[in-house]
Amino acid sequence: VSSNDLNNSTNYHQKITNILAARPRSSMKFIVMKQYNPEDFGKELSVEEKDIVEVLDANMTEYWYCKKGNTEGFLPAIILEPATDFKA
Repeated sequence: VSSNDLNNSTNYHQKITNILAARPRSSMKFIVMKQYNPEDFGKELSVEEKDIVEVLDANMTEYWYCKKGNTEGFLPAIILEPATDFKA
């Protein structure tokens, strides 16, 4: 991992943290940018590219607690983009 990759990841997470901090405690919709098939289906969500999820808890840096439909679980934060920033 290059220092540029780490800087980009840090900047991305800071941007999302700022967005979430500026909002009320309610959930925020995000778009999944890459398919994710978890190894631990009991704690993580399985999602497809362009799925819409709600971030319920973004307190952890690498994984956020999300909801897709009636299912809740963790997703890697790096594969999520705020729905307001998404350009199809």
